[in-house]
Amino acid sequence: MAVCADDTVAGHLMWGRDDDGSYWLGGMVADGPEQGKGVGRAAVRTLVSPTTR
Repeated sequence: MAVCADDTVAGHLMWGRDDDGSYWLGGMVADGPEQGKGVGRAAVRTLVSPTTR
C-alpha cells in the first residue's frame, strides 16, 4: 500500500492476513524527507484500527 501525506506518496508498506486470521506487517518504508513527521506512526495506527479490517 502507498503511504500518503497530503497528496504526496511518502512511503509504502506491505501487510497481509493469514488463514488463521492473524495479520502481519512485512515491511514499511518512509521517504527520507518525511521521516520524523509521524507518517509511519499514522500508517501503523491506521492498519491496526478495527475500522480498517
